[in-house]
Amino acid sequence: MPTVLITGASRGLGLEFVRQYLKAGWQVIATCRAPDKADGLRAVAGGANGKVEIEVYDVTDAPSAERLAIKVGKRPIDHLIANAGVIGPRDYTPATVDDATWGEVMRVNVMAPLRIATLLTDAVAVSERKLMAFVSSRLGSMGSTRPAASMSIARARRR
Repeated sequence: MPTVLITGASRGLGLEFVRQYLKAGWQVIATCRAPDKADGLRAVAGGANGKVEIEVYDVTDAPSAERLAIKVGKRPIDHLIANAGVIGPRDYTPATVDDATWGEVMRVNVMAPLRIATLLTDAVAVSERKLMAFVSSRLGSMGSTRPAASMSIARARRR
């Protein structure tokens, strides 16, 4: 039976990935920061006959990633889906970018997926399917850039 590990599985896309992989007959390792607060995920796992394991993983905490990797070990992970992420400030312009705030967004959305992928490379490499996927929201789309930000960037390029 193939195995998928999904980060950010307590709600939204992550929880739906859990449901869909479970429906397809996969073993699911679902991760989230606070399993005790993940009511929807716990409900899905409760009716899954042991096919859903819930593991603690906080993408903002490097030791949390290391603990997850140790727990998984070299167990084959056919699909790794790095889904956890944050949107960041919505009311910014290129002139008002805050290094600390956007540094946190980069840490969560870029560095954390890189870290978990690196730590679980061996587990994915020994699997049959060998797939890593990195999920982004519409915020990651160049086609969905806000007009104000697009105009500010265009003006800055002309200077």
